[in-house]
Amino acid sequence: MEVDADHANAWAARRKFCLPIIMPSLLQGKSTAVVSPMLPIFIHVDLGASAGTVGAVSSLYSLTQVLSSPIIGVMLAKVHYRLSASIALGVVICSCICCYASGNLIELIPARSLGALAIIAWDLSRKVWMSVELPKEVRGRVISTMAGLNKFATLVAVGVSGFLAELFSTRSIFLVQGGLTGAALLSILVHSLFAPAEPLSTTRASRPQTQQNGQSSNDVGLRSVLVAHWKTFATAGVFCASLNGCRIVWQIALPLVAHHVGLDKSNVGLLAAFCFAIEGLVNLTFTGRIIDRFGRKVVGLPALLLMAGGFALLSQAGSVHSLAVSGALYALGNGFSGGLVQTIAQDVTPSHAKSQFLGVWKMITTQGGLWMPAIFGAICDSVSLSVAGLTLAFLTALTALGLAVAVPETAPVRSSNEQLLVLNGPLRP
Repeated sequence: MEVDADHANAWAARRKFCLPIIMPSLLQGKSTAVVSPMLPIFIHVDLGASAGTVGAVSSLYSLTQVLSSPIIGVMLAKVHYRLSASIALGVVICSCICCYASGNLIELIPARSLGALAIIAWDLSRKVWMSVELPKEVRGRVISTMAGLNKFATLVAVGVSGFLAELFSTRSIFLVQGGLTGAALLSILVHSLFAPAEPLSTTRASRPQTQQNGQSSNDVGLRSVLVAHWKTFATAGVFCASLNGCRIVWQIALPLVAHHVGLDKSNVGLLAAFCFAIEGLVNLTFTGRIIDRFGRKVVGLPALLLMAGGFALLSQAGSVHSLAVSGALYALGNGFSGGLVQTIAQDVTPSHAKSQFLGVWKMITTQGGLWMPAIFGAICDSVSLSVAGLTLAFLTALTALGLAVAVPETAPVRSSNEQLLVLNGPLRP
């Protein structure tokens, strides 16, 4: 049966990408995933900065990514994605060491900015890798598996970092992140020793197309990408930017509210680990199958509404139990949306200018992490933490409305007879 064959192809793709992509993503994860529970406390308590400054530092990190993404995307068009991914992870390790050694914001900010540049290069290299070699029909399941495993890896790291911060110092979290990144780099290097010289995929649909109208992908400029794909950036790009911004603010808001309620560092780490466990479980069991079978919007709409509810409950949290309930609700929504941004990015990326498009895409989708933390921090300082949480609940619900109204579906869907129908993708010019 076609459904059985499709299921087998999904598992074959998972196995093929395990060592070069899934395992490094599991170990390294997002740049802030490992340090997220302790970073706001490190800046607020250890370095003596205000809650508003915590949001400003997070916004500056995102600003670095916004400004550098298009340039890095053009540069990566001239470098093989396996090489650029390895170099990027090496720079991340250097950034972690510099953050560990920092004693004030003047030292921390450049080290974090260096990490932001490296994470952009790693993320774009990984997305180009998947766009070249991963068929669209199984994309949602592979990316959701990667996102779910990443949550569980982060769960362990967050729990360990909380206890390390309590036993040693808060800055020791950077060593945890550096160690996991080193293991991710080792996984790619081991794969490179045995990988074939040609791309792993042998299907015509997933091979890179290096020319369009006689133009090499290396010659495609940012202006032509913007002109050809501005509708994609204005709809799906803006939605993904808002979703990313909501996620980044949660990583700031949860530790600050937990610290305000009176939790110590180890319990903050355990609370974050509890949330990551829920997200990972949902990612691995439901998200990928729903994304591939019913589409991206079917997953995104309820996920964002659950996240908005989590923000609303967090704004009123006054005890450990209320924190756990708000965290569980948010984690359920974030778990359903796990891998959604990456899957949409793969759906809309043109074959003739992958890294250039993804560079501009990253610049736009990082915008949410630039302005949402700044808004959150400003409201915290000028009004209260509770009002800031309610504001983010409203913005998250508004993001759900934008997905419903403005963003077309880009995914393969299943008809009633369970055959896979690949849409042409209204977002593709």
